Amino acid sequence: MVADFHRRGVKVLFPAMPWTPAPREGVPLWEAKIRDLAAIGADGINGDTMGGIPVDYRKTSDRVGHVSSSSRNAGFPTRPCSPGTT
Repeated sequence: MVADFHRRGVKVLFPAMPWTPAPREGVPLWEAKIRDLAAIGADGINGDTMGGIPVDYRKTSDRVGHVSSSSRNAGFPTRPCSPGTT
């Protein structure tokens, strides 16, 4: 499915869903989410229900080498991902 969107030039973002319980394998939600996004080739996180995407998502993305964009709906982020970003 992700490849089909990419062939048409569409970026694929999945919801952050911070209310989701931690994964069963005992890793934090952001670790599992970034790992799974990288595995399917998705482009990032949509944080439309959040005031900001926690910096843990960005740090994990950088560490695993999968560039993951993030998008939020409105308001100011509680903890920016990196200097100069919102």
